[in-house]
Amino acid sequence: MMPAQIHPGEFPIGSLASRAAARRLSEERLSELDLVEMYSRHEGLKKAEFGEWESHRPGSMTRFCKIPAGMTFDEALADSGLPTTRTRGEHIRLKIDL
Repeated sequence: MMPAQIHPGEFPIGSLASRAAARRLSEERLSELDLVEMYSRHEGLKKAEFGEWESHRPGSMTRFCKIPAGMTFDEALADSGLPTTRTRGEHIRLKIDL
């Protein structure tokens, strides 16, 4: 069976296989979207804060991020332990100066 054909419902609820299939399905869906990440730098912030992905129009998702001053977005993402999001759509990062 190919990975794209595996669905969480094929496994016992709450099992490792079910959770892995759900993550894979989520990653596949996210990979098709246009993504926009808006971030700002904050003095005194010790650790980056990444918001949840939110859908704003079909095929597009956005999230807001706060990162410590003096840290690049990529450093903050690596430090957070969150997976790097890959997409076949457009991926935009916008820095917002407050």
